[in-house]
Amino acid sequence: MPYSVKKVSGGYKVGLATGGKMSDGKKTLSKKPLSKGQAEKQKKAVEISEKKTTGKSTPKKQPAISGLSPANSAKLREHAKQHSGGMTGKHMKNMVKFMRAGDSFAKAHSKSKKLD
Repeated sequence: MPYSVKKVSGGYKVGLATGGKMSDGKKTLSKKPLSKGQAEKQKKAVEISEKKTTGKSTPKKQPAISGLSPANSAKLREHAKQHSGGMTGKHMKNMVKFMRAGDSFAKAHSKSKKLD
């Protein structure tokens, strides 16, 4: 959930960005006001903790295969899952070679199948 730091009398508190109540019924995370720095740290800590418990981390992108566009690289990596050896197999190595030479995915695939 998105959180925000809000100014209150005596300092700052962290609550939901929407201003509503959290699942435990509270409007803020702390009873006493905090300094602005402490409130920012609390907000960051809660967001990190939630990310760990909900598992909503962004998947890491793999780098593009040199000489190919990121779209073609992703397409090749997905296709490699269907072949033994993955990207290191003979079929996939041939496909990369043909695509670097300028062939489309379909053309490189048909050429590579003939060599298998």
